[in-house]
Amino acid sequence: MILLPVSTSIVLSLAFSQFMRVQMDVPFVPFYLAALVHYNLFSNGVSQSAVAISNRIGIIAQVYFPREVLIVIAFGELLVDFVFTFTAMLIINALFGIFPNEHYWILPILWLILMIVVAGLMLTISALSVIVRDIPQLVQVALQLLFFLTPVIYPITSMPERFRILFVINPLAPLVQSFRDVIVYNRSPDAVTLFYPLVFGGALLVFGYTLFKSIEDRMADML
Repeated sequence: MILLPVSTSIVLSLAFSQFMRVQMDVPFVPFYLAALVHYNLFSNGVSQSAVAISNRIGIIAQVYFPREVLIVIAFGELLVDFVFTFTAMLIINALFGIFPNEHYWILPILWLILMIVVAGLMLTISALSVIVRDIPQLVQVALQLLFFLTPVIYPITSMPERFRILFVINPLAPLVQSFRDVIVYNRSPDAVTLFYPLVFGGALLVFGYTLFKSIEDRMADML
């Protein structure tokens, strides 16, 4: 669960420090993991939502129940996996001398914002997957692109100024940076930068729920 990200972070650490000459002011492994465990929560949720309905079409066709229950179950599984992954990250961080600090009280606020974004996307994508059959493939391509547009493996400061607009329009960018600020840099994040992902996530949650409910009764026929 955590072994692959750790081994990947070691390889990336060598690549960034020895070949790309990117200067890091903290050990790369904690720097990378603080962002990765939260990005994976997002990407795993999006990936699961793309097949959450189609993989259970047999149950949907035979038994009536609120279809959003399927999304709630997938969301719950994500959270359970995240608890174990986050705990493993804390243990690994301790090996590098990075421990929980007085700013950890901010994490529940950041988690709430991230959960709103994830829940909104899960509802939206699961509904769209009923309408557009190629959604799972499109989602995987989009997630691969988004990974590199989100400062997971590199600091924002390493990006040329002309590309900073990509971070401005990416709601994950300020969230990832905020998690890193709290966990690795032992400081409070910039509260102003969190306004955008909060509003984005809230609007997406309303849109996704509305779309989901609008086709809920026709899902079995549309698949």
